[in-house]
Amino acid sequence: MIDTEGMLAKVKVRLGIRPEMTEHDEVLRLMLEDAVVMIKIFCNRDVFPMQLEYVARQIVVNAFYKENGDNVASIKRGDTQITYNETISKDDMTQEHKDLCCKYRRLRTG
Repeated sequence: MIDTEGMLAKVKVRLGIRPEMTEHDEVLRLMLEDAVVMIKIFCNRDVFPMQLEYVARQIVVNAFYKENGDNVASIKRGDTQITYNETISKDDMTQEHKDLCCKYRRLRTG
């Protein structure tokens, strides 16, 4: 079982967001889920290797900075809607992340 709340707390520390500030929690949870799924797909696994939690957190931190930078596709002011150009994918993995994940990668058969 993945401890997403524990991962969320660690991501918030890395981003400098105080625990009581919850305005980004929903987005960060979604980004964590995306990162975990992406790592599971990259590693050809059904179960997320907890040893790769660091990689998922780092991908989320990098993507959060990227999304809050110049990755905005459109902004709607009426109900405050922001659309980003990209979602988390294996392209967000650095070579270091890929090297760490390869240690837990399974070969596809069939």
